[in-house]
Amino acid sequence: MRSAIANHDFGEVFRLAKLHGNISFAKIAEAVSYKREHIGKMARLETDGKGVRPRITQFHKILEVVDGLRIPGHLAGLAPRPWELE
Repeated sequence: MRSAIANHDFGEVFRLAKLHGNISFAKIAEAVSYKREHIGKMARLETDGKGVRPRITQFHKILEVVDGLRIPGHLAGLAPRPWELE
């Protein structure tokens, strides 16, 4: 999980959260403001036919995922998130 977070491989984070944390894709989708289908697509180990699994690359979307899942900033290579400082 730490490696997936550090590499911003959120598809793997979603997959592991479901597998080991019993967190449904619907709950993850709700937390990060994505459609459940998109979370499932990112979490699948299959690629898009081009050999690449869909990834989140936009900085503001990365922040949405980190904050939505309450991932501490240091694990994702970010400054502490505002909710960590409360």
